[in-house]
Amino acid sequence: MKAVAGEILSTKEGITSTGSGSDAVYIAYATIPDTDWTLCIASPVSMIIEPAVTIRENIDQNTERVAESVTNGVRTVIENCLVLFAVIILVVTISCGKLAKRISDPLQKLEQDVREISQGHFDQRTDVDTDDEIGNLAHSFNYMTESLQHYISDLKEATAKEERIASELSVATEIQASMLPNVFPAFPEHKEFDVYATMTPAKEVGGDFYDFFLIDEDHLALVMADVSGKGVPASLFMVIAKTLIKNRAQAGGSPAEILSYVNDQLCEGNDAELFVTVWLAILDLSTGKGVAANAGHEHPVIRRKDGDFELIVYKHSPAVAIMEGMQFADHEFELHPGDIVYVYTDGVPEATNADNELFGTDRLLEALNQNKTAQPNELLPEVKKAIDAFVGDAPQFDDITMLAFKFFGRS
Repeated sequence: MKAVAGEILSTKEGITSTGSGSDAVYIAYATIPDTDWTLCIASPVSMIIEPAVTIRENIDQNTERVAESVTNGVRTVIENCLVLFAVIILVVTISCGKLAKRISDPLQKLEQDVREISQGHFDQRTDVDTDDEIGNLAHSFNYMTESLQHYISDLKEATAKEERIASELSVATEIQASMLPNVFPAFPEHKEFDVYATMTPAKEVGGDFYDFFLIDEDHLALVMADVSGKGVPASLFMVIAKTLIKNRAQAGGSPAEILSYVNDQLCEGNDAELFVTVWLAILDLSTGKGVAANAGHEHPVIRRKDGDFELIVYKHSPAVAIMEGMQFADHEFELHPGDIVYVYTDGVPEATNADNELFGTDRLLEALNQNKTAQPNELLPEVKKAIDAFVGDAPQFDDITMLAFKFFGRS
């Protein structure tokens, strides 16, 4: 009390402490107004803080127990989560394995079956039958295989048919080619003339034809003709027309009379309504004088000795086999030694390039005059080269037939 008496007396009330260690005390004091005394209450510090220490110890113990409990709870939760996660992974793995096997097994089977099909075993069928997209795919492959079998069967049949037709057309081409004069020089014993002709059909067989034959030792017939239409029908009509013209010409008569007879014969039973344009000339080899009839055919071209090739334009008669009873007109001409006659079918001027331009008669005359000194067997190939260069890669739609006749006369 002595240590703090001065402090107590200097103030009316307050709390102070004195001592240290276990001797420390708290002193609470206040002045009594009526007596002016100061009341002091001394309490050992240990007594005051003992409940707090007890409470703190209790709190620390409770905190430790709670912390331990929380730790144990968290550990238990983590352990349970890990176990649950492992169970989930195990279940998912097993489920995925079963699902993968359910998907992969049909796919592997389908792959094996498709590999068999791809190797040409079109009788192979896949037995994958699941109620999902894989099953639908397997059914589609089975349908595809069946369709391929039918297609291959049809293709084999069609190919065999096409090969048979191609073989027959090849024979027909050979027959048609053998019917046209194709041995040159044609009459080596006759020095009065030289003749050369070519035909390039647009298809395997064509409707164009040419002919030249001796009616007797002094008269030569020249024929250039074009049957309407293409292919086998035109070629059959061509055979009949050629045979009729030659047989009737060798029986005698003018070109107009010959074509009148052929016209009436061809009109009989002409259900296909085909017709033929014909240029027919009969030349006297001893004099160079001739008579020609043009039944709707192209204008002939002539080159006089030391001159240029020129188109001979005159009025034509109708084509042959259009109508029975038709009359045809003759016209006379005369050749001199060194003259050349060039006749052709419409496949020459109507040859078309990729720009739909026609070769035309102007280009034809240009090609002829660039080689006007050439012999007949040299002239026609040069004209064909000019046509090919003009046409290029464009398809050929019409037969190209040409004949060149050069007259030398008799010495």
